[in-house]
Amino acid sequence: MIPNRLIVSLVPRNCLLTLLRKKGHSKWDNIRHTKMSKDLQRSQLISKVVSSIRLAVWVGGGSTDPKVNTKLASAIEAARQAEVPSATIERNLKKLAERSAKPIISEVIGPGGVFIIIDGETDNPSGFRIELKRTLGPWKKDISFARNGALTSHFMERGVVRISRKTKDGSDIDFDQAEMIAIEAEAEEVVADQEGEETPGEKGDEDDTWDLMCNKDDLYFVKDHIEKRRPDVVIKEFCIERFPNRYIELKNEELEKLADISQALESLPDVSKVYVNVK
Repeated sequence: MIPNRLIVSLVPRNCLLTLLRKKGHSKWDNIRHTKMSKDLQRSQLISKVVSSIRLAVWVGGGSTDPKVNTKLASAIEAARQAEVPSATIERNLKKLAERSAKPIISEVIGPGGVFIIIDGETDNPSGFRIELKRTLGPWKKDISFARNGALTSHFMERGVVRISRKTKDGSDIDFDQAEMIAIEAEAEEVVADQEGEETPGEKGDEDDTWDLMCNKDDLYFVKDHIEKRRPDVVIKEFCIERFPNRYIELKNEELEKLADISQALESLPDVSKVYVNVK
């Protein structure tokens, strides 16, 4: 049982470690996951892993050679462990080598005034926007496109290193141990349930994770530190994500519409991630 209290620890970078409620327990997350098909969940997993490959190339100075770019080699290995098809890995590496695909961000105001940020990567920005408008057509009365930068300023980019709650030999990692791993790696926060509840059906799930949060510029520092100093720890994912500066509440009907919109957007091949400022 994790105590429902604020835990503050000083580390070399004056980092603040705080207990936060684990994702998956809010009304929004429950509705979204209920509607999400297994195929879409698999697609999202592949998108996350591919994003890590893109990030590794960017951090590695643009090198798409895993023999030269060790961070890319690590990302490719993580993709293989996640059973991402080799063809998908090769296709994305080819795009990165040719510099044909560029990052693109679209900003939409959705049902109830919710902010929706759509991160993507495409070699055809005009075609991407056309496809986006077509996809959102069924909800045109509920949404409006915002000018560039109008909504992204309400989100903060942070690094996230997700570690398994079980070590490579199957031993459990409780919150205190996760906190110590975070302190040693100079992360800022460990995200967990406020009271340590398990989601129904999740108890004992070895895929459950602790999220170690850090400054986006420190992402590889934290990841590399864990890999070198704690080889027993399983890193499930590492990425840069957007987090709202504040959250809003929506009515059930608005949440249902938002879940449908989010699922439609995440099904687009050039969309990497969809962010919203709702719990």
